[in-house]
Amino acid sequence: DHVKSWDWQGQMLIKLEKYEDALNLFDKANQILQRNSLIWYEKSNLLYSMDRQEEALFCVENAIKIEPDYAEALIHKGFILSALDRDKEALLSFNKAIDSQPDNADAWHGKGDALAGLEQYKESLIALRKALEINPFHGLALYQLGLCLGQLKDYEQSLKYYDMLTNTNPFCNSAEFWRNRGLVLYDLKRYEEAIFSFNKCLEIDPNNSIIRLRNSVMNLL
Repeated sequence: DHVKSWDWQGQMLIKLEKYEDALNLFDKANQILQRNSLIWYEKSNLLYSMDRQEEALFCVENAIKIEPDYAEALIHKGFILSALDRDKEALLSFNKAIDSQPDNADAWHGKGDALAGLEQYKESLIALRKALEINPFHGLALYQLGLCLGQLKDYEQSLKYYDMLTNTNPFCNSAEFWRNRGLVLYDLKRYEEAIFSFNKCLEIDPNNSIIRLRNSVMNLL
């Protein structure tokens, strides 16, 4: 139908990295189709990827006005609000998504992420474990569990979740993953393994001054 055609054209432009052209196309689609939640949602996704969070929030809110139970849009709104450090509002959006789709692992992961942002780590663990009950291979939920357990100083369990990700999830290619894994190993006084993780972090992000300093200290141990 017309909506899928507009959406497909937009996705092709995004793949070609013609982001402004894609935004213009979504605007044109909105003028023609008027009240269409998918087009607003896709425009919001693109703006979010371009780090234009306030504009992304405006668009996703339009999608939700048209379709109040649009779970994917509610989840997306939650992550935008978290990126804007508005975790209380994010939590409300994730809860609405869960009301709409109780078995949506992304909604439960988002709730756990927002709760962690509010430093409610024990409550965050409950939500994240629910996400993994629905989808045991949810990489971001596994990673967030590792972070929360680290904040609760349960370093052995934290490392367990990090190691469940190692070599099985694309997120392991991030400097943030290797930095946080290294910090847990450091707290466990497993210094050689910590240095390995910190060096992996520096391979990806050579300018990470915090890890350079931590490595220098450990090399003196």
